[in-house]
Amino acid sequence: MAFQRGQYPEAVRLAQRAVESSGGVAAKMVLGNSYFKLGKYDEAIAEYRAVLQADAGHREARANLAAAEKRKGG
Repeated sequence: MAFQRGQYPEAVRLAQRAVESSGGVAAKMVLGNSYFKLGKYDEAIAEYRAVLQADAGHREARANLAAAEKRKGG
């Protein structure tokens, strides 16, 4: 909900807690997307890569990873 309301720092906090407790792909995507919105591309890239390690076919993670790398300049 915090992500949908544009409250990205709060979304990061909540998603970090969810990742720590479950390590789930959905939580990692929210965390990566929140970092992306905050301009923290290195952190976003790390989360998208973690998602792809768990699910190599995750299309959104692959697309978002490419976008974050492009924004970062890599």
